[in-house]
Amino acid sequence: MKDIVLKITGKTISTLPKPPEGTVLDDEPVEFITEGKLHTRGSTTFISYEESPLSGMTGCKTSLTITPKRVKMVRKGENIDNETVMEFEKGKRHEGVYETPYGPINMEVLADRISPFEPVGDNKNRMQVEYAVSLRGLMEARKILDIEVTDKN
Repeated sequence: MKDIVLKITGKTISTLPKPPEGTVLDDEPVEFITEGKLHTRGSTTFISYEESPLSGMTGCKTSLTITPKRVKMVRKGENIDNETVMEFEKGKRHEGVYETPYGPINMEVLADRISPFEPVGDNKNRMQVEYAVSLRGLMEARKILDIEVTDKN
């Protein structure tokens, strides 16, 4: 297991239904940088990190399991009632409950594209997931999630 610096950037690329003309979307990327742990077993990469106060999820631990065709995120901790599980697999819908500091929200995700988790420079790996998300009754959007991992050593 090695120490890493993890940078996760999320960006909304559109909302559904399309907002009225002239509406400004809040499409500024949201960036989260933290330290974590990484290990690999065969073609599977495991990443884990502690949530920060900035995420509103203090006391929670998040784990990512990355395979060539799927990314699974699991978040659990003392400040949420249920663990959150988000699965991204190209062309497959996954339903779940997204725990927030304000309570749970039913959600559905459908991944359109998952790039390989691959080297992009010295001691750095990167991947992207493009997906549609529906938070039942509240929002539907298309998003891009960029995951970049740098060895800490």
